[in-house]
Amino acid sequence: MPGAAACWRGNRPRSVRGGVSHVREASVSSSAYPPSSPVAAVGEMHDPRAVPATPGPRGWARLSPLLVWAMLGAAFGYVLAFNPTDRKPDPLGGCGWYAMFHSNGPFCGGTRMVWYLLHGDLVGAARSHLLALVGVPFAVYGLVVWTAGSLFGVRLPRLRLHWSVYVGYAVAFVVFGAVLRNLPGLEWFHLDYMQAGIGL
Repeated sequence: MPGAAACWRGNRPRSVRGGVSHVREASVSSSAYPPSSPVAAVGEMHDPRAVPATPGPRGWARLSPLLVWAMLGAAFGYVLAFNPTDRKPDPLGGCGWYAMFHSNGPFCGGTRMVWYLLHGDLVGAARSHLLALVGVPFAVYGLVVWTAGSLFGVRLPRLRLHWSVYVGYAVAFVVFGAVLRNLPGLEWFHLDYMQAGIGL
């Protein structure tokens, strides 16, 4: 019996290791799998560094910025052709808010601000509509980022402002435009010739 036990102990490791080795080699070298390691293949499939590129807009959607630029160009051309600061009637009429309430509204002075800005007069632009002037650089940069990404595939850094910034700006735009500049002490910002027929 000792001899049999020794024989059993001597043969078991070889048979088990050999069997496992035989099965492992068969599974790796089988024609159903590539010669590379299955673990390595899984690691390659889930490589965190392999970030797929985000597809850009296709078709007519990628030309949308051109439509916005064309609209802005037409608006600037209108402002330059019909000076809103000369107290002469414009083809599109005057400010409806002022005609109804006889006070400056949220958007009163917008075209004047654009006219002064196109002529390099920052003081006149600020007096016409201070809050609109503050928002111009942000709007222009956002349009440039959109245009570069849609038309040329160039990714520029985006403005990542908290939502409260946008809400606060909208509230300040309305309050300043329709309330504050109509109060005593802020006459410098008040536009006193916004009657119907005159530019905004």
